[in-house]
Amino acid sequence: MSSFGRTILPVGLAVAFGIWNGFYAFSPAFQEERQRREQEQAGTNNNPQFDTTKVKHEEIPETHTPR
Repeated sequence: MSSFGRTILPVGLAVAFGIWNGFYAFSPAFQEERQRREQEQAGTNNNPQFDTTKVKHEEIPETHTPR
């Protein structure tokens, strides 16, 4: 094996493994984000964490600022 193969091959394998590992580790988050965006585009929001339709708006009292 030449010196080129001894230096490039391990680096290439490490990069390929890192990219694969990133996709494998973050694929659930990517799928969740895709589903959330599809729901928003469809106009339905079934996630109560982001449901802002039931938020009560309270009046904020005016504060007196010195002039």
